Amino acid sequence: MSMLLKIGSRLISEVDSYAEASEVYCREREASYEGASTFPGGTIFDGNVEVARISYNGKVWPPEPWAPGLEPIWPAKA
Repeated sequence: MSMLLKIGSRLISEVDSYAEASEVYCREREASYEGASTFPGGTIFDGNVEVARISYNGKVWPPEPWAPGLEPIWPAKA
């Protein structure tokens, strides 16, 4: 499954999984030396459809707004 990762408005790369998207996001975050208040979240697209979001901690979430009880897609709770 090939998807696109954007961080803020920048297209970063194609990724094949949520795990890879999280890894690439975290690598970009670390290279930026920015904190959570300035480094933008990530967005994962399948074509033009947003399928997930990435938070500063690298967790991958469903695309809907956060609400109590929402669980990350990756890493999934065991």
